[in-house]
Amino acid sequence: MMFPFFPYYRRRGNFNYTYEPPKMPPKKTMDIPTDNLCKEKEEKTFEIFGLTFRFDDILLIALLFLLYQDDCDDYYLFMVLLLLLCSN
Repeated sequence: MMFPFFPYYRRRGNFNYTYEPPKMPPKKTMDIPTDNLCKEKEEKTFEIFGLTFRFDDILLIALLFLLYQDDCDDYYLFMVLLLLLCSN
């Protein structure tokens, strides 16, 4: 036999509550000069033998070189880093 944890009862009264969100003040607009927004960032590149390297490419090459010098035996790591280097 199961007993209910809460007794059955019916509330009396009118419980028609309506939610009104708080009124927000109007947004203030700022005058931003569009000259600075349209300028592209200058990427730091390094060009050698007609190949253009960015900073992340040089970082991956350095990481591959250091792992090779330390005789790392994780060939999957080398493959992933080479694929990351090639996926420009």
